[in-house]
Amino acid sequence: STSRQRSQPRALPAPEDGSSASPAGSQPPRMPPKAAGPRPNLGFEVFPVGSVIATKDSAQMRCDEDMTSDRMYEITAGSLCEILGQAGRRLNVRDLQTGEVGWISSATKSGARLVQPATQDQLRQLAFSDDDAARDIDEV
Repeated sequence: STSRQRSQPRALPAPEDGSSASPAGSQPPRMPPKAAGPRPNLGFEVFPVGSVIATKDSAQMRCDEDMTSDRMYEITAGSLCEILGQAGRRLNVRDLQTGEVGWISSATKSGARLVQPATQDQLRQLAFSDDDAARDIDEV
């Protein structure tokens, strides 16, 4: 009977320069894909472009994403804004009352929310006021 021995993988000799012994062109092992699960807490909520939010408190509308950019005006609590874009906790919005476009914060540095998705009632009121505006234009 013949007995077979498994050949053992050969260890590569250590390079003389002290670096690790890995074959040329080899890549580090890949991590398995992460399982789908809850999104990591980024410290701010992500709002889809085109969605409507309501300010929970007054907010400073700024010309640019940068917190040191020029202030445009203060948006009052309960104002509705359309999301045009987002960069971290900064939101590029259109104030639906004035039509002005600028940047506001969605949360404080400590994570307190400054805005929230508009409620169904707020969206219905918005649709109603848009109908009134369209009717006013038609009557002119």
